[in-house]
Amino acid sequence: MDGFLIESLLMAKFDRKKVFFRLTCLLFIPLLTFFYMKYVPLVTSFQLALLPVLLAVLLWTSFNLDGGTLFFVFAFPLINSLPYFFGIFDHIPHAPTALVLFLFYLLGWCVHLSFATKKLSFDTPILKPLALFSLLIFISALFNYLRFSNFYPFASDRVYELTTNVNGVTAGGAIMSTFLHALNYITGFIFLFILVNTVKSRKYAKKILSVLLLSVAFSILIGFYQAVKDMSFGNTPFWIQLEQINGTFKGPNSFGAFLAAVVPFVLGSIFLAKRARKVLFFVFFLSVLYLFPHIGTRSAFLGLAVSFLAFFLLAIKAIPVPKKTGWKVLKTSAVRIVALVAVIAVLIAGVVSFTRSRLYDRLRANIEDIVLTGNWVKLSPERYFLWKEAYGMIKSYPLTGVGIGAYIIELPNYYLLDKDEDKSAIDSFRRIDSAENYFLHAGAELGIIGLLIVIWIFIHLFRLLARNYRNLLPGDGENFLYLGAAVGLISLFSNYFFHSFIGNFETKYTFWLLAGIIVVWGKLQEKPPEHDRGRGKFGIFSLCVLVLFGGIHLWNCTHSLSLKNRTELFGLKQDFGFYQVETTEEGQKFRWTREYGGLTFKVEKPVLKIPLHASHPDIEKDPVSVGIYLVKEFFKEKRLLGEVVLSDSGWRTFAYSIPEEVGKEAILLIEVSRTWNPQKELGVPDPRSLGVALGEIEQLNDPGS
Repeated sequence: MDGFLIESLLMAKFDRKKVFFRLTCLLFIPLLTFFYMKYVPLVTSFQLALLPVLLAVLLWTSFNLDGGTLFFVFAFPLINSLPYFFGIFDHIPHAPTALVLFLFYLLGWCVHLSFATKKLSFDTPILKPLALFSLLIFISALFNYLRFSNFYPFASDRVYELTTNVNGVTAGGAIMSTFLHALNYITGFIFLFILVNTVKSRKYAKKILSVLLLSVAFSILIGFYQAVKDMSFGNTPFWIQLEQINGTFKGPNSFGAFLAAVVPFVLGSIFLAKRARKVLFFVFFLSVLYLFPHIGTRSAFLGLAVSFLAFFLLAIKAIPVPKKTGWKVLKTSAVRIVALVAVIAVLIAGVVSFTRSRLYDRLRANIEDIVLTGNWVKLSPERYFLWKEAYGMIKSYPLTGVGIGAYIIELPNYYLLDKDEDKSAIDSFRRIDSAENYFLHAGAELGIIGLLIVIWIFIHLFRLLARNYRNLLPGDGENFLYLGAAVGLISLFSNYFFHSFIGNFETKYTFWLLAGIIVVWGKLQEKPPEHDRGRGKFGIFSLCVLVLFGGIHLWNCTHSLSLKNRTELFGLKQDFGFYQVETTEEGQKFRWTREYGGLTFKVEKPVLKIPLHASHPDIEKDPVSVGIYLVKEFFKEKRLLGEVVLSDSGWRTFAYSIPEEVGKEAILLIEVSRTWNPQKELGVPDPRSLGVALGEIEQLNDPGS
């Protein structure tokens, strides 16, 4: 036994990679469990449908990385609308299902590498800016978490649900936004890294793209059912009201962008496939055209047009050209022209066919408004304000932005600060959303520093795309695989000017899947790898960038962006930890706390009378302790007024003298030793976790009154 242990330790010493991934798994499992319990709705019926898919991708990837990757590629476009079948819509904050699926796939990848002997490649040039950008996002997310949590655990003793903007969004929602936005970027980068180290041949790349097209076919079938039979099937009330279908995606915008990105693969397959399959892929193509009017998104329709244009401009190298001259060349050219005209004719027919669709109504209204007013803002007035406020955030915090995930939190505040417009005239267009532009969104949240790195990443991608295209061999039918990825990437890039897709993880995974094909294709062309001559210089440069960014953003988070400053600037009402106001049979108003409750008020008289009530079913056996605090200077000082014990369900009033606080503003904080849940304890339809009830506070001059 001792010999076996020594041998194991020696093996661990020489295989550091496996040890690293095993330690990563040990850390990742509790983090994933915490994430799952906090952000995934624990609805039994939903869990019964979701868990088998998650466990399948985890186990499959753990034992067979190639198979698990194929399963993930098949599943991530299909799983996004799953919560809608169980009544879990956007009004219930939850992690997007594609993200949850990817996290289980990532855990499976780590488990696989814990036991497999595989060398990971880090020599791909694009990984440099991606690594730097990931670290930048991590720093931004860390400091945003600190400011939204009021610098817990340094300044506060817990994360209180403090109000963060004029719309009343609390710290928990802001932290969730920070967390999910950071994962939206970083998990996409990780997916690219996994693909670069997994896809080793054109044959496997073909399998990935075939599985992706099979997944698209299922999504199109759902889209057809929605368009023809029942629009409410797997859809949200918001999109049903607008008469827009979503297929199996989170919303129509991501569904449309996804279809526009995969159309090049369908077009390429029409040229590449044998006669029987040509008909199948042509029907596939017609199906996409038929669905677009019902999807109703204008930017995705533009992305579809970009796909057509880019495909026919780039496909010259992929179409096989006969070497012989004469009538065969003329015949081949004629076939190409006829095919092109046929496709254009079908496209025009598809456009005409949507005269009664949501897309047609939107485009017609836009054109009429522009013709009548000459104002191009009428094309998308909502985007005008979203873009304007994004520019305002960049202007306010040019180097670092407002922090990752904070655009949507700060947007209502910036609407309030915007004095240039007639608010009464444009309130209907001021929606709360992402910046609806990938680059403006990145600039608003990460400043010019983050935006320059984003541009650097895209330059890397498009330089690689162009270099690979120049190296394609004319007439090689497999070029259609590369062209499909390249044109799909261009299509999504065009969509990025009108959507950020910051909440649509399925669209981001599609983008980085296509980017992975492009990166891998360059590696498969058997060219010598580029030597990394400037690794040391890049490390120094990255360190300088991160220190500059982190220092400035930390300063902003402790000053102008801090919750204290935002509360004072916008007059935020810091009432937190309470449920809605209720009334007793005697007409007394009160509010239940959770495990705590905080109330901001101005001290006008020296004595406070605080009525409290607890209703725990077992209160006589297990009394409830209540701490009553006075918080000043936004938690810089937390003074205990008293600690009381409630051992029955009657109302009790407690008086505290604070003459030195008269004329000042403070927070009355109630902390409870334990809560109870009426639904679990009594079986009544009340899922709240109740602490104590706080009645109306009285302020008196005399303690004896």
